[in-house]
Amino acid sequence: MSVEDFIIYVYCCVEDTCRTIVNQPLRSRGFMPKLSDAEVITMEVVEEFMGKDHDIGIWRYVSRAKQDSADQRRLSANCCQADA
Repeated sequence: MSVEDFIIYVYCCVEDTCRTIVNQPLRSRGFMPKLSDAEVITMEVVEEFMGKDHDIGIWRYVSRAKQDSADQRRLSANCCQADA
């Protein structure tokens, strides 16, 4: 299983579990978070599994993966427009 597939699998498990056991948001004060509770928990689980010592390690990995994914979508959209 690739790392990306593992992250998606963990996220799906965490999201399903959160829906089952959490009746109200885990965070209720402060500014509006950019990540959902399930996303933060997923990052922590994956970080521990991958042996990352600090949150910044998994944050950099996820940020890089998100940027790569966005770049691929842009390239795909440009290719589709060129074909039209």
